[in-house]
Amino acid sequence: MAAEVDHIANQIIELTAEETAEYFDRQARTLLGMSGEEFLRDLDAGRWDDVIDDPDYRDVLYLALFADVGR
Repeated sequence: MAAEVDHIANQIIELTAEETAEYFDRQARTLLGMSGEEFLRDLDAGRWDDVIDDPDYRDVLYLALFADVGR
């Protein structure tokens, strides 16, 4: 029996700038326990430079890829 496909997953949802910033902040809080603003400040200061490609810190890389979204 074929599994049902979730059609919502194939839709594009557009977010406002405010919604995007809220999403980034929520992800930073969920993944790293810090605000999006704190994460970006630490990223800019080089705090994550030594671990950015370490698999144990994949959440840092995930957020770093979307840093422009959080700004």
